[in-house]
Amino acid sequence: MKLPSRSRIELAAIGLLASACAVGSVLAKTNTSAKASKPNASQSGADKPIAVQPSAKRTSAKPVEDTAHQIDAMIAEEVFKPDTKLAPRIDDATYLRRVWLDIVGDIPTPEHVTAFVLDPAKDKRERVVNELLDK
Repeated sequence: MKLPSRSRIELAAIGLLASACAVGSVLAKTNTSAKASKPNASQSGADKPIAVQPSAKRTSAKPVEDTAHQIDAMIAEEVFKPDTKLAPRIDDATYLRRVWLDIVGDIPTPEHVTAFVLDPAKDKRERVVNELLDK
């Protein structure tokens, strides 16, 4: 049986996500190993736990940020090809319903929808997102 082939972006994203997970795992292990317990009197010098201080290189968020930027670049490369057709802009009522559900977890009241649809401001979509996030 032949497995279905994956696109280049899927394979690269899987690899980058695996790398990000590995970095997170190393950081978690580093942080817990730095909290070594006090040795008891019966332990010899060789058996005593050693407190490991994580180096700046290991605790840096740089590898994670680099991975995120690489994933963003691959997605942008795939999505924004010249032949890619983007979906048309949705109407204001649909936009408000979707953003309200995503942020609040409920649907907006009819009064909110009416006020939003009738608002002539060009930045009303950005403004409503910020208002919902501030709640």
